[in-house]
Amino acid sequence: MKNSIVHYYHSFINETPATIRAFLRNALVVFAVWKVVYLVFLFDNRFLDKPLTDHVGEGTAWALNLFTTEKGFSSTSEIKESIFEGQIQILEVAQVRQHGKPIILIADPCNGLELIVLYIGFIVCFPASYLKKGVYIVLGTLIIYWANIIRCSGLIYIKLHYHYDLFQFAHHYGFKITLYGIIFMIWMLFTKNIKLKNVVI
Repeated sequence: MKNSIVHYYHSFINETPATIRAFLRNALVVFAVWKVVYLVFLFDNRFLDKPLTDHVGEGTAWALNLFTTEKGFSSTSEIKESIFEGQIQILEVAQVRQHGKPIILIADPCNGLELIVLYIGFIVCFPASYLKKGVYIVLGTLIIYWANIIRCSGLIYIKLHYHYDLFQFAHHYGFKITLYGIIFMIWMLFTKNIKLKNVVI
């Protein structure tokens, strides 16, 4: 069994093009470095999460007030308590309200930061000119940011007007698949004219 695994590993290494191996290696390094930096230096102080969560909440309220017949939406940063696995957790979230009535909470895991980092990591590790990478990083980040605001706005609209089960499905599956689909399409556009055969990453 052990010999079969080793043989499969060596076959995979030998048959995979050097550029693909380099891309996977770089992607693994970037992902590992990001996780260490985020968990050690950024998680507790919310250096990136707080402004992004607040902006997503404010953008969601703005979009609903501007583009729907619903009015009176606002977003404020608030401290909330929650119980997870029997322990009380203190969370700072963006609370979206309508005419002062709480509608939905936007917590850090929903602010799109992980998706943006995943997207940028792919762009950074893939072989392309610095100009092309820069353009796709800026435009792609803005697209993901606004797509997440549309997602949050859509969830609120569904919660106000449709059955709760539909809200749950959209929250956990529908909009997540849509966001990942958007990122995948941008990646496809980015790699469209890149030939890996003679490129060294």
